[in-house]
Amino acid sequence: MANQQNDYVWALAGAGTRRWGLLDRHQAPPNSAAALAKHKAIELRTFRLDDRGMDHSAGAILQALQADVARGKAAVGWIGYEVGAALESVSSHGEPHLPDAAWWTCDPAAIEIVPLPAVAEPTGRRLPPQLHRQRSRYVATVRDLVERIAAGEVYQVNLTVAAKLPVTRRAQPLEMVSALTAAQPVPLAWAMSLDGGEGAEYINQYPNVTVGCGSMERFLRVQGDRVSTRPIKGTAKRNANPDRDAQLAAQLQTSPKERAENTMIVDMARNDLQRACRPLTVTVDELLSTQAYETLWHLESEVSGQLRSGSLADLLQATLPPASVTGCPKVQAMRVIAQLERRRREVYCGTVFCALPDGTADFAVAIRTLVLDAATARIAVGSGIVADSVPAAEWRETCRKAQSGLRALACLQDPQNA
Repeated sequence: MANQQNDYVWALAGAGTRRWGLLDRHQAPPNSAAALAKHKAIELRTFRLDDRGMDHSAGAILQALQADVARGKAAVGWIGYEVGAALESVSSHGEPHLPDAAWWTCDPAAIEIVPLPAVAEPTGRRLPPQLHRQRSRYVATVRDLVERIAAGEVYQVNLTVAAKLPVTRRAQPLEMVSALTAAQPVPLAWAMSLDGGEGAEYINQYPNVTVGCGSMERFLRVQGDRVSTRPIKGTAKRNANPDRDAQLAAQLQTSPKERAENTMIVDMARNDLQRACRPLTVTVDELLSTQAYETLWHLESEVSGQLRSGSLADLLQATLPPASVTGCPKVQAMRVIAQLERRRREVYCGTVFCALPDGTADFAVAIRTLVLDAATARIAVGSGIVADSVPAAEWRETCRKAQSGLRALACLQDPQNA
């Protein structure tokens, strides 16, 4: 890796027609990324919810983002799942490893388009033992959730697991997005480091951290007074045989379980947008579309509306955390998640973003995340549990979703990238 690649604190890349709007604006060619160099970054803003996790603290984080954009700065970073939980007064458990929100601010002109560095060819990687050991507990939890759904406590819950893996080196943001897109070409690859900032004292407890996300799910796209969201629910594995691959896609498209799960999340997304949009402007523009990715088929839908105000803070207060990573009803599902998972999700299941002062912003759902320091990588994956979920099948889906992150990690740990 060329030394100059280490000079960047943030990068995003993406493939396809639904990639980051910033890339389209700059007419970024394939195999390139938008990036922010250390010497051009003005400030690293880091935030920690107060000990009670009450919504006035979470609201202040969103207002800080709004204020940064209002003063003419671009803001690029993440808002963690716990910020959204705090907005609904849902308590979080476990010790934090990262800030609850963090972003770099800069002059919009400081963002440049640079070539993506080459990384090793992605290869398969075994599931980490720590993830394997969680299988029995995960299956038992799914059984418990199915019973709670049958009793009417909730209708759907996004259940996740996390694992730590030893690594030999830490990745830089540019090589992180290169590895993420090599492992699974996605429209919304993003990475950021916490190096070089004058943040709060606790940042020094976690030096040399790089956070990455290879997402295919748009949380919010804001263009003036228009906002859209594109939830994903429903997953099937791809197959190298074209006929079998088409059959798997058709099975996904016609699956009553997958269609019901996606439609439920669409209803939640509509409800969330209606809290921030003008009356009668929220519409479902696309429903249950089958989309192909490198290793997976997904069911996707799209909802849009006209904003009542231009405030990012108001929009995020109405919609965080993303509907597809919580459940239905949303707040009750979040309470169940806190009870069952007993750990902080942090950036995972929150949102990563790029917000500009001209009224445009892109927010991606933070799924397929990697958090790396010099010795450890942390990954997290999950699936949506509904009334007819089969525990063993949900575990297999969760493991399939882990593969792209593990492939990216294998790229980053290959000796040729050192």
